[in-house]
Amino acid sequence: MLVGRESEMSILSNALNAVRTGRGQCIEVHGEAGIGKSTLLEFATDQASGCTVLLARGVESESELAYAGLADLLQPLLTGLTVLSEQQAAELSAALGMGPSATGNRFAVFLAALNLLSRAASERPVLVIVDDFQWFDGESVAAVLFAARRLRAEPVGILLATRIAKSPPGFTSLLLRGLDVTSAATVLTTMSGHQVAPDVAARLTTATGGNPLALTELARLLGADKLTGVAPLTEPVTVHAHLASAFWQSLSLLPTATLNALVVLAASEAPDTTTVTTALQTIGLDIEVLEAAEDAGILRTDGHQVRFTHPLLRSAVYHGATAAARRTAHTALADALGTVGAADRQAWHRASACIGPDPDVADALARVAEEAGRRAGAGAACSALERAAALTVDPCFRAERLCAAAAFSAWAGGYRRAAHLLERAAREDDDAARNQRIATLRASVEMACGSHQLGQRLLADVARQQTHDGDNTGATVSWAGATMAAMLCGDLPTARNHAKATAHSAELARLPAGHPIRTAADATTGVIQCYIGELDQGYPAVRAVLQPGNESLTRMVASVPVFAAHIAATIGDTHHARGALENLVMHQRTAGELGRLPVYLTLLANVAFQDGRWLESEVLADEALELARETGQDTVVAVALGALGNLAAARGEEQCHAFLTEADEKITQSGNGVLQFDTNTARALFHHSTGQPDLALPPLRRLVATAARIGVREPRLSPWLPMLAETLALTGQPDEAATVLGGLTTAATGFSGKALAVVVERCHGMLSADDDADARFHESIQLCGDELPFERARTQLAWGQRLRRRRRRAMAREPLRDAAATFDALRTARWADLARSELILCEGRSEAPPASVFPSLTNQETRVALLVAQGATNREVAASLFLSEKTVEAHLGRAFRKLGVRSRVELARNLPV
Repeated sequence: MLVGRESEMSILSNALNAVRTGRGQCIEVHGEAGIGKSTLLEFATDQASGCTVLLARGVESESELAYAGLADLLQPLLTGLTVLSEQQAAELSAALGMGPSATGNRFAVFLAALNLLSRAASERPVLVIVDDFQWFDGESVAAVLFAARRLRAEPVGILLATRIAKSPPGFTSLLLRGLDVTSAATVLTTMSGHQVAPDVAARLTTATGGNPLALTELARLLGADKLTGVAPLTEPVTVHAHLASAFWQSLSLLPTATLNALVVLAASEAPDTTTVTTALQTIGLDIEVLEAAEDAGILRTDGHQVRFTHPLLRSAVYHGATAAARRTAHTALADALGTVGAADRQAWHRASACIGPDPDVADALARVAEEAGRRAGAGAACSALERAAALTVDPCFRAERLCAAAAFSAWAGGYRRAAHLLERAAREDDDAARNQRIATLRASVEMACGSHQLGQRLLADVARQQTHDGDNTGATVSWAGATMAAMLCGDLPTARNHAKATAHSAELARLPAGHPIRTAADATTGVIQCYIGELDQGYPAVRAVLQPGNESLTRMVASVPVFAAHIAATIGDTHHARGALENLVMHQRTAGELGRLPVYLTLLANVAFQDGRWLESEVLADEALELARETGQDTVVAVALGALGNLAAARGEEQCHAFLTEADEKITQSGNGVLQFDTNTARALFHHSTGQPDLALPPLRRLVATAARIGVREPRLSPWLPMLAETLALTGQPDEAATVLGGLTTAATGFSGKALAVVVERCHGMLSADDDADARFHESIQLCGDELPFERARTQLAWGQRLRRRRRRAMAREPLRDAAATFDALRTARWADLARSELILCEGRSEAPPASVFPSLTNQETRVALLVAQGATNREVAASLFLSEKTVEAHLGRAFRKLGVRSRVELARNLPV
């Protein structure tokens, strides 16, 4: 019975209508136990005519079983595995226990679930309903939310009910509050069969908070005299006490055998009668003893399944039983499951029956974890190993299992849980080798979402111990990681010392040239050389990391390729940076490894920015931000926000402040000092874009001082220096501008100084006499070639401004027109408007800006269009962007209509980037 939920019913009805018209809907219903969530879900199910309804319910005892919830949810669709790719079908079958172990790629499992839902939605709308979502296992939660974020363009509705709001991105939050007095009175009257007195209804509504289940039970528990007001409610009414009293009043009337059988049913994670029947037989009971509970309204039988009529009843039975009764129930269930080969469920029941350490059960749980890992169930593997550790006597084995649990947790994105497990492992015993593994893993956790300084110190300590133990190869890897961590902290002096130790360890290890670890070690030294002013000597080793075939380095010292690509992009060697990053991105996408993908996407976005492919830059950075948030990588979130902030700053968009402010918050939390150079440079660029160069001086001067303090002496890696020179020239400080330029000119003529030389020549043009100025501006434009279009347009604008001010208006028109056209292509309206205002001063008129092609495209539509324009098939696009093929078709169709094209060839020809 639904009373007082008219508003919520309307929301769900409207959502269902939207799903039927092809618009995906995601709603999270949340509220306390008994508030009416399940009843509202039943309403949605009844209203879902014409839809395929997929139902599942979270069960507390199943919350540690990998993909248990997903298996229930997808059961009706599993006959359609043939529509999946071979890899996806194999991974999903393994994850759900339907086939042999696969590679353990959890994102392939997620993508398989997504495609099954999408395929079903292509036939008729789909409504996914999950009750008690708070008890869904971690892998199933991740899979459902993964699909939800990618099905918004398809006729799929996802309705989740949970006690505690998770507020997933993209979900409408629907909080169920208590009923008002009028609705509460209706419930009380209907359930009791008596006309409840208004003052009694008001008092009970206040006491229960309008909780429908509490009101229902009170209507049954309180006598007619009290409900009608004949007899007073003399004692305070507390909802929880009355609920417990009501439940136990119902249960106390049952036979002892029925109560014992109910404990077994409450302890079981499966509602099928087969397992429960077998378990009951082991303790001398028959399934028929449950009929009394069904007659009392405690159970509901549906075919071969028997369920409690409300989750709170199950909880009351289980937690109200004695500890001995619960252990007996779990033992019986474990024995029953031993006959059907359900090793994971059997092991968990055995663990629940333990009252102290049990090596055999601990070993069984360790085997469960191993199998869960092969089935891409990292979260379940972590839980199994953590429980196994609790049942392990030997502190050495206990520490090993906690360490392994932490590794699984970190792999699944549970960094904070991993840190807690590692702290526990470290307290168990003092094994040196294991302590090294703990420190290394903890360092990776800190680098992902904690303190970079702590990560650096941990890696350095490991490296020293490895050196002491004679493990020079291991020390090389650890020292390289510590070097990159120190660089991320902005601690260049420490990084230089670590780099020397890296090189020394590599020599002691006698690693041959070409060995991946030797390549990483040489590149580590090269990175330091680049920043301290020896770029010509260090960059060849850095560039070697970017050569094809060195992808394996990302698994050993992940930060080395990151710094290498960043250096290449900054100095203008975008060819090598783009090639390496595209290979890395393709590898990560193909393998479904989302861990490092966001940072590579961000670096590729920065390269695209340098190349003037701003549309591509924006969609890459946006995807990186989405994936980084999804995988809980706060550091990469900051990097992606910085890339988006820089792009917005170049366009003069106020949104850059929001991006950069959030990025700075993340940077402060992690101690990543290097990223502050990027965010402050972006702020200075914003002031240039908005015609306020004087406001750019303070942040630029701070950057110069900070760089000098920590020892960054390479002008080609210091974009704030040429920006400072240009700012000084624009603000009427030519002498200081010339001084800054004097320190940049030599570097601009050196190896890989193209990007710097473009700005240096432009600044010289701004400061030079007329005859020399034209040559300087022309040289800056020539250096850009077809690359660096933003810098080329800025030079053309500066040249045109100077020519116009020198009354050489006819000559000024061509560079100003070219600048305006480029700024239009880059969608940077502020710069384009400035160029047109100069043209008006030259000509007295100016052409209107061309109509923009892109504002109507969403970021997702743009991503799809870009990949299709590059020749990718719909299936390839779906795999690359972790979307369903149906979603790709929808996005591509809308992009075609918005852009006015009718074929992929037209799209490729007419889609500028």
